[in-house]
Amino acid sequence: MKKLLTLLTVLMTTAAIFGQSATSSPGTGHWVAIDSGYQVGTTTDGETVAPLYFYNTSTSENITGMQFKVKYDNTAFTAVVPSLKISTSNQVLDYVDDNTNGYLTVTLVYTGTNASYNYSNGATFDLTFTHAADATWNTLDSIKTLKISDVSGWSDLASTNYGNDTTLTVYSYGGRFNQRVLRFVGKFINTTGTDAPNLWVSLEKKPKSGSTWSEVAKDKTDANGKVVFREFIDTTYWDTRMAVKGDTMGVGSIYSTADAQQINKVMLGKHTLTGFDYYTFDVNGNDGAVTISTFIQCMQDYQEDSANGLTLKKTFYSLLRLNIIQLTDLQPTKHLQFQV
Repeated sequence: MKKLLTLLTVLMTTAAIFGQSATSSPGTGHWVAIDSGYQVGTTTDGETVAPLYFYNTSTSENITGMQFKVKYDNTAFTAVVPSLKISTSNQVLDYVDDNTNGYLTVTLVYTGTNASYNYSNGATFDLTFTHAADATWNTLDSIKTLKISDVSGWSDLASTNYGNDTTLTVYSYGGRFNQRVLRFVGKFINTTGTDAPNLWVSLEKKPKSGSTWSEVAKDKTDANGKVVFREFIDTTYWDTRMAVKGDTMGVGSIYSTADAQQINKVMLGKHTLTGFDYYTFDVNGNDGAVTISTFIQCMQDYQEDSANGLTLKKTFYSLLRLNIIQLTDLQPTKHLQFQV
């Protein structure tokens, strides 16, 4: 049956992922560096931006052009477009996006008249990745890393201010696409005010446009009635909730069909409420976000009758009414707990 519990607090925080970055050169030479990790955009954003870095640590050559290729996850992303983080003056940037195979080819050439021009070290490119359709994007277990090209016969090259080709190396510090980690924290207490340990709680999600909840993870509350979940969930696409697992009923421990029949008998005066009968009646069985017009709480009030003892008065209250009714006239220490 239902447990008389109160969810005291639910907190949701984000956890960032850090690692070695491409803010320094991999070594001596000419480099295009893929960073260690990139924070992915939300479903609402619809895109993720990944900077690339250029380094020229050679003291004998000025670099005025380059070509390189990288490989990306073409399931998670449907397109990628490069842009410059440096001044676009006297620069020609071109690219080919082969989304079918997941390759991006980039070329960049300086066209100005400065004979001593040299590309500066640091963040040079932004790669803007377009997310896959929402239903695909939000069911990905992970996103493959941004990688160095593995195309046979292809050469990454740089060009000097004298027009000579020279070596260009694409180097990866990891290239991970980091999905936002959310930390869900719940605190549960009994109606007596004590902590509720060893209570099975599940973290669930459903698309905001949908109606079906699915379980993400489940765990027991600790000795202090707390439970913590850390999951990759995009809350611009998903609704989330914590559900207390009832002993014999479904999520939220709503009444079954048999319970509904008993409720009808109560309303007709054919059954007297006792013990665990004193609960919220979810007449719609929807266990979700509801309105006052479609979801009402049925509750029984006792009236004292000098001749017949206690009798039932049938009264309906909306969920905006108090959840705890104290029967001060009858049993000063007795409370009826109604669970929303």
